[in-house]
Amino acid sequence: MKRQKKKAPFIIHEKHIEAAKIFAEGGYFTLQEVADRVGVSRVTLWRWWQRREFREYCDRIRRQEVAKIKREIRKQSRQEVRELQKKEEAIKRAENGNPARELEKWLKQENAPPEMIKEALKGM
Repeated sequence: MKRQKKKAPFIIHEKHIEAAKIFAEGGYFTLQEVADRVGVSRVTLWRWWQRREFREYCDRIRRQEVAKIKREIRKQSRQEVRELQKKEEAIKRAENGNPARELEKWLKQENAPPEMIKEALKGM
């Protein structure tokens, strides 16, 4: 009976992290291109990919990057909605003006007594 060689534990090092980040970018890179960017051989990178631990690590990094992008998009969207709401309110104010202020101005121009002005503005 053949005895199977026990695999050494897979420890994530700096180059593994670098490769995982490249994979997480989502671009279309060949193994050779990733290996060149990381500074290892294509065979070494292929061996890393054969390890479940490395693939799981790459997947975790990818999920983190996607979550980060989603947070940034939500934040930007909320800011844009707030800006649009402010513009909308400004447009409404400009279109409608302040009816109470307009009425008060008109009544003063017509020399209405102060009691009449107060009574007219009460319901507004």
